[in-house]
Amino acid sequence: MVLRDFKAIEKDITLFLPPFSGRPNDAPDHLQLELIELQCDANVTVGTNSSLLSTFTVSWTKAVPEFTVSGHVGSTAVLPCDLESEDTGTPHIRWDIGSEIVFERLGEETYQGEGYEGRVDVPEEELLKGNCSLVLRNLKLTDTAVYRSYLIVRRTNRSVMRKIVVISRVDLSVDGK
Repeated sequence: MVLRDFKAIEKDITLFLPPFSGRPNDAPDHLQLELIELQCDANVTVGTNSSLLSTFTVSWTKAVPEFTVSGHVGSTAVLPCDLESEDTGTPHIRWDIGSEIVFERLGEETYQGEGYEGRVDVPEEELLKGNCSLVLRNLKLTDTAVYRSYLIVRRTNRSVMRKIVVISRVDLSVDGK
């Protein structure tokens, strides 16, 4: 293979260089979402060596609990989530649907995503007990989606580096009855 041939397939190769460092926009359409999920998935660990074309191994460190929840329009749903961490600090929790943040809490500070204002909460007193379940009130048909919960951990007190750990995955279905 000559350098010219390598340049022609460089984008395809960089997709899989550790740690899946390819740009999603450079990936073929059918791989973009999977690449984003791999880049965001804290359960994927990547090992590398320093050879010319780095090799890597992927291992799933633990299975993410998956739940199915259903509800009727106008009712309240509780999307389950339990922290396994024994950290005594204030948990930083985020719930999202893909790239859309639904709810985020760090202590008393909260963020409610567009369309969820006044309808979502992870009660602080429950969170401090390890219950990070999302309470979603006044269900709408458009709330049907796959929700993911994350624990965001700072590496050290002074660091801006963060580790994001997937806690649970919840498939919510809402019916019109």
